[in-house]
Amino acid sequence: MASISTRTKKDGSKSFMVRWREPKTGKAQGLTVATESEAETLKRLLDANGQNFEIAQHAILTNAKRVPTVAEVIQEHIDLLIRPSSGTVKTYQTMLDFHVKKITSQRRHTRRSSSSTSVTWSVSLELRASDSVPACRGPTAWHSRSSVLAAQ
Repeated sequence: MASISTRTKKDGSKSFMVRWREPKTGKAQGLTVATESEAETLKRLLDANGQNFEIAQHAILTNAKRVPTVAEVIQEHIDLLIRPSSGTVKTYQTMLDFHVKKITSQRRHTRRSSSSTSVTWSVSLELRASDSVPACRGPTAWHSRSSVLAAQ
């Protein structure tokens, strides 16, 4: 069974060492990670997979490759706001629930969207908000919007 030990560095910060015995060789192994949650995750994966580090590492890498959805990215932004007013959080959450989650219910991922998809989506939101056709935009306005989205 894997174990976690906390180590305090000279500068006062902490690191976490996960220790286990390799099942094939019986040798003690260890890995130091930066956060307690990483240590807990590694410990649980090792315990669930017979202390086999290769399987645990594969599970961690596979999970890290998962691309978040647009709704997940926006929800994270709302959750990480610093000292927001209750009205701001409520407004943002309502926009997310009724506009973004409703439109992106097909679980579109952030990397799979192209800048043209983002521009089309943005314009459709503007049309819904104004309930009328927006004023004619010159190519400069479209170009600047596309370049901003492409840079993200």
